[in-house]
Amino acid sequence: MAANGAIDFVQAPNGAIGSSTSTVNIWAKTAIQRVDARQIWANIDARRNGGDPANSQVWRVSATNGDFTGSINARRLDGSTNATPGLFVPNGNLNADITLTDALRRPISVSGSLPNGRVISMVRSIGDNGIMNFGSVAGRIEVTQSINRSITVAGALTGQIVIGESIPNPYGITVGSIGGTGQIIVNATNTTGTWTGPVTVGPSGSQIVLDDGASQPYQAPYYAALSSTLGGGSVGLVPYGLHKEDCEPSHAPDGGPNLYWASKTWPQSFGGQTRETFVIKHYGPVFAASSGPYLIERRKFAIAMCGSEPCAGQDLVWVDRTTMFDVYAPGSGSREVWVAMKNDGQGNPVEVDKNHAYRFSLVADSGVTRLQSDQTLVTTTPKPTVVGYPYEVKPLFFDLNQNLVADLGDIEMWMEEPADVDYSGQIDTEDLIRLIEVVGM
Repeated sequence: MAANGAIDFVQAPNGAIGSSTSTVNIWAKTAIQRVDARQIWANIDARRNGGDPANSQVWRVSATNGDFTGSINARRLDGSTNATPGLFVPNGNLNADITLTDALRRPISVSGSLPNGRVISMVRSIGDNGIMNFGSVAGRIEVTQSINRSITVAGALTGQIVIGESIPNPYGITVGSIGGTGQIIVNATNTTGTWTGPVTVGPSGSQIVLDDGASQPYQAPYYAALSSTLGGGSVGLVPYGLHKEDCEPSHAPDGGPNLYWASKTWPQSFGGQTRETFVIKHYGPVFAASSGPYLIERRKFAIAMCGSEPCAGQDLVWVDRTTMFDVYAPGSGSREVWVAMKNDGQGNPVEVDKNHAYRFSLVADSGVTRLQSDQTLVTTTPKPTVVGYPYEVKPLFFDLNQNLVADLGDIEMWMEEPADVDYSGQIDTEDLIRLIEVVGM
């Protein structure tokens, strides 16, 4: 310990520093130059007694044949030694929290994982030679400003990489896959951050590149590619948008037969049943800051005829039916919101009425949406809003007899019960003409 000075070397090149049952403290006020061993269990702190605002750097930490377990607290990972400065774990995991009150200026290279629960955070940016390479990441990496060097994860990202401001071109992030809970967040401070550098996902030879120069389905920030294409995870620019293509059923402003809904087992607080569910997905994790995040409307698709006139009580306008639905926003890092018809009076699930089109709009209070962006670097309330709505589902379109093809049976059904197949808000001859065109008569 050098509570008011510096430490030059703590080395055990053929042994360990600390042990699995004893984590040692390596503390200094101004700088720690080198900590080298085969394995390390240590809390390395170069900011004791307030630190040195012009120094308090850790130069080099290397665990050559196992894990580094513990922590690093410094102003910067930077400096110069007679060996390469940086943090190196070539044959193990980085089972440690890294806190930098300034910036990363030297590399972090880890063959194994940053485990779940571990956090690397820096108040400023990545620059100079501050590249990061990992075998996998289940923990969280936070860069408060922008990245000006690359981050590479050879395997799966099941944790989070959070960029407070921008991913500027040509710098980027490369990952083997983004697992189901994995998330890359851009503009996490909700300021003016942009996403112009590439986010590359997948193994060599079949990589997907998401950036603002790509054409759909890969154009950032609102790319059309499904999350399953990336491994189940997502990349989101704050404020997060609705991922219309990823929703179940997918958003369909121009219509299209979609008679299938996701089957979800709801929490016990909603009865616990398995129900037909609208699964509304976003580019990043969301939460409901208060109840009732949606206005849910529906309108009749086909009108039953009573003689030559529509039967009483039917129209083609949007009608608020919010109270007919349950809404479940899991939060806790989930990108989804579930919506289903309320159970009947006996507690039984109710199927979605396929004879209606549906529209979901965000409810806002004084301009702030009740559904908000989660897991960002914004510490105040309210949290960032959510954008990209409304979400619309039009389940029948031309497939009036619900056999999943447009055929003569649909024309025959239209003649019996005319329907607004072009969603114009009117039932007229244009609907029949469009239907005949689609069937190909």
